[in-house]
Amino acid sequence: ATLCAAGGGGRAMRGAAGAGGEVLDLRYFVRRAKVLRQYRQLLCAARATERARGDGVGRDAAAQVRSEFRKYQAGVDRHMVAVLLRDGERQLDALRSLGGVQVPGSWKGSRDEDGADERGRVGNEWPWQRT
Repeated sequence: ATLCAAGGGGRAMRGAAGAGGEVLDLRYFVRRAKVLRQYRQLLCAARATERARGDGVGRDAAAQVRSEFRKYQAGVDRHMVAVLLRDGERQLDALRSLGGVQVPGSWKGSRDEDGADERGRVGNEWPWQRT
């Protein structure tokens, strides 16, 4: 399976204690899962960009993704992780638009030519707000 299709991989968990012996809380593991998910999404988008364009941009983007994630792998505080995740989302959107990659299952851009929603969504308000 490719990295895009693989659900996991990586290293096995060594327990719930950090390098300094401190106990890691649930938020640490949630942030870790978000980071790994974003890493996989970025590599998948870079690979799709390379397939779509074929000019080496996707290969360069994948190399940059790997180097940036390695740079911050040693450990950063939770605020820095939040900043890096937001920055990664912006870069992911840019990379997807660069290669013309559609997000599978995305609700973005799901209008037909006549303006109807192809996924069957109706209205733009909450049902309980109708009068």
